[in-house]
Parts: sequence; structure tokens; C-alpha cells
Amino acid sequence: MSQPEFGKAVGVSGKTIQQIENGLLKISPGLAQKISQIFLLDPDQLVKGYEPEHPRFIGRGIPFPRVEIHFFTREGYELRKKAARDLHRAEVDKDLANLNFALEVFVDAANHSKCYGPFLTAYMKMLTSLGREFGLLERTNRILTDYTARPDGDFDTDLFCGLLLPGMRENRARIRPWLYDELPDKNKPSVSRITRNAPIEIQFMNAPFLTTGKQSLPRSSPKGKSPRKPAPHLPPRDRGSAAQKPSGSRRARAAG
Repeated sequence: MSQPEFGKAVGVSGKTIQQIENGLLKISPGLAQKISQIFLLDPDQLVKGYEPEHPRFIGRGIPFPRVEIHFFTREGYELRKKAARDLHRAEVDKDLANLNFALEVFVDAANHSKCYGPFLTAYMKMLTSLGREFGLLERTNRILTDYTARPDGDFDTDLFCGLLLPGMRENRARIRPWLYDELPDKNKPSVSRITRNAPIEIQFMNAPFLTTGKQSLPRSSPKGKSPRKPAPHLPPRDRGSAAQKPSGSRRARAAG
């Protein structure tokens, strides 16, 4: 958060936060209490200022872990992009565990926010779109072919429903060491052929657009115009209504 954003969250100006960070101003007990209420930090530590690099949870004295996230520079990105392989399998598995945890938290939040199905649908579409953007679809399909031992697999089913297919987890565990050059290339492990005895169907709650059949979408009006409103339903006219209504032009009626 920027200093103005943090100050707005706790009810002070960004300049006040800047003076506190520079040591020109001490945190008042009232401000420490506000910060504690919003960010669940120990107000006593904030007022006394001890160990500011290790913030503590309120009332529990548990320090936050010191975590730093480093992003590649453009030069570092190009170097890693050209490398044959960036990380070892153990490091990749560590990152996978963190990403899986983040996804679990998001899925739980989406479920309790009543947008479970649309969130998962958007996530799968975004993941496929990222794979296409980085040119990973061909290699992903090649890996799935190794996992399933069949070249005619269904890409979406094998990717997003792989753990529902009997034998997929075991095949993946056998292939991955070979995939990371931990086994000689000629010693590619043999895996069991994945078969689908029954069609797999997953229905997501609140996601009517996840169906096998095509659905017609509402057409947008051309050139940004508002859609045409349907004509109002008029009641049928009586037999005598034609005689009661004047007909013809105004000139003819005036002459009559």
C-alpha cells in the first residue's frame, strides 16, 4: 500500500504516515488502536516501536514470516527464457504447493460468495488462454499424451479432470522424473493406458454456460445503439370500432 492509501485506511493523511516511517513522529495510542483493529497488529508493539521488521499478530505474539518475492528483470527474463530448463523438480513442486494453496483459498471464497461455478469456469478459460499466449499448448498436449499413453486423448478432460481418470496420478508420478532428466532419455518409464469407461461430466453451480449444447447469446445492438424494444401487445378491436374511428386523410374528412 502507498502511504496515502494506508493513511486513508486508518483515518490520517499520507504525510503523517511518511513522518512516522521517517522517525519524525511517534504513533499515538489512538492511531495504534486503529491500525490494530484494521490490520490485526499488536498495538503495544506499534507504540513502543520494537522489532518493526517483525510485525506481530494482536494478542498472540506470533511474528509474521519474513517473505520476499523477487521478480525478474527484463534481462533476467530473457536469460531464463532461453535456458533449457529453469528449475529443478523440487523447486517446481514447492511453487506448485503455494499456488495450489492460493487456489484453494480462492475457491473456498468463491463458494461462500455464491459464485463458485462462474469463478472456476473463468479460471479454466484464463489458464487455457495463458497457455496459448506463452505457446504451451503443444507441449502441454505432449505431456498429457505421455501421462495417458494415448495420442487421441481429450485435451480439456485430461487437463482439468485428470485426477478423475483411473491411473492418471500413478502415470504422472512415473513420468515426471524422466521429464526432468532425472532418468536417462532412453529409459522412459512405461505407463498404463488411460481408458474412459464412462463419460466424465462435471456440473458447476451457477454456471449455465458450461453445457454441452450451444446456447444463443443475446445479440447486441449495432453501432452501440440501445436494443429495439418489443411492440406492446394491443387488445383485439371490436367489430364496430372501425365505424367509430375516422378514416382517410384530414383533407377528405374536412370536405365531408
